[in-house]
Parts: sequence; structure tokens; C-alpha cells
Amino acid sequence: MDEPIWSLSEHATKTADEVYYRHLEAISISAYGDGVLTEPGDQPLVADRADRELYADSLFDLHRLLEEIRFEIAFATMLTADYRARHPIDKQPTTAPDEIDITLSIELLAVLSTEAPLPPSPSQLTTALHREILGHRHLSRLAAQLLDSAILRCLSSLDRVATMLHIRAGLPIDKGADGSPRTPSFSIAELRAMRSAYQGHPSWPALRDVARHDMYKFIKRYRDGTVHHRRWPSELHGEASLSYWDAGAATEEGYAPERRYEGLSAQNHIGLTLATWNHVLRPAVEAGGMLVTPAS
Repeated sequence: MDEPIWSLSEHATKTADEVYYRHLEAISISAYGDGVLTEPGDQPLVADRADRELYADSLFDLHRLLEEIRFEIAFATMLTADYRARHPIDKQPTTAPDEIDITLSIELLAVLSTEAPLPPSPSQLTTALHREILGHRHLSRLAAQLLDSAILRCLSSLDRVATMLHIRAGLPIDKGADGSPRTPSFSIAELRAMRSAYQGHPSWPALRDVARHDMYKFIKRYRDGTVHHRRWPSELHGEASLSYWDAGAATEEGYAPERRYEGLSAQNHIGLTLATWNHVLRPAVEAGGMLVTPAS
């Protein structure tokens, strides 16, 4: 038997298993496969060959995305739990918060970051899993990248559901300038476009409610910050809190108190991904599966 590279705490491995098997129960997508393969002489559910392949591609992608999401969240949870087991709260500095609670402005942090030394190579994980690196971070706590990736994959999974529903509704797929398909995204506008095909189905309200759910709206904002706006501060990214000038003031010279943005705690960062899986992704995938199930 191969020797393990890491010596993870029993608490960490048990926590990972509990999250993987209990809090991230697998989501069935078998309903989406009904009618994809047909017997000779049968009429396919999707008449156009290109649309059939796009449907199948979306289903295969959904399968892989769901697997990747579960793995990323459970693995990140295991690393974070092991860090906490080796750095218990009761061993943290007992200095009064007012003495150490200094929130730096984003301008100062930006300038300091340009002079920061490079982080160590990932190879250091094999010998120093929780090595401290610059910016109140530890090497293993780059697990936050896995959690952020899981959130992006959750939204990508919803887009695959929207694509399959769009095709099964008989709606045309738009083409780009180069002729490649522009697949639909999960949105209020897309649900409105396919409403006439599904609104009489008992599972339609459940799918519609996902797009209105506060958790769905939040993870879209979180995604926007990761992709093209301000990334949400996070303890696992080394950001306990950030200070921004209050843009609501008339001018920078006027009275403009700084606004402090608290970073997501490690626990809430993980909790966000679990809530997304169970309160956004699961109901959407299950409702979509009911909607595409061929009538008997």
C-alpha cells in the first residue's frame, strides 16, 4: 500500500465524509437521459441532429460538473477542518480585538501587494500542508479556490439544465457570428422564453422559484465579483475585512466615512457552497428532470 503524502487528522477525514455523503447527497439526472437513444424506426424526441448532440453534450457536462462540485467542496472542507484541528481557537492569540483589529484600506493593500514575495510552490503541500504564507494565509487554505470554483460550476450546471429544457421545448438555438451555437443561460429571461412549453407542468413553479431564490441571486453576485467586479473578501483568501471609501458621498473631499466589508468566515464560505447545492442546484436539476421526462 502506498504511504500517504499527508497525515490528516481523523476529524478532517470524518468531516469530509459527512459532508460528501450527508450534506452533498448525489443529485439524480437519470430523467434527462430518457428518450436520448431511440430504437430503429422510433421518432427521436429532438428532431434536429445538431440539437440532439447539443442536448447530449449538455447532459454529459452536467454529469461531470456535479461530480466535480461534490469533490471540490468535500476536499476543501477536509483541508479546512484539518487546519482548524491543528490550530484550535483556544490556542489563538488572546489580545483584545481593539488592539489588533486594524482594517486596511483597499488602496494600501493594493500597493503592498505589488511588493509581496511570491508564494511557495504547491510542492510545499507535500511536507508543510499548513505552511504560513503572506497575508494571513496558509498554504492549505487555498482550498478557498476550490469553493469558488464549485460556485462557478453550480451556475454552469444550471446553464446546462436551461439548455436541455430550451431544446426540448423546441426553441431554436441562436448562432454566433462564426456559426457556433450560443447556448442559453439559466435566467428569468430564459424561463420566460420557455414558459409556454412548461407552465402547465406541476414542476414548473419549482424551477421558476429557483430563479427568484435569494441564494441564487447571491451566488450570481458572488460570481460577478469573481469574474469581472470586486471579489468578495474571504477569511480563507486572507481577508478578514476590507475598507473602502464610501462612494455614496458627493466628492472625495467631502464627508465620506469608510465602509468596512467583513470577509466570509471559513465556515460561512463552506456553508455557502452547501446551501447552493441543496437550495439552488438540487431543486433546479430535479424540477428540470421532471419537465423533460417524456409523457407516458
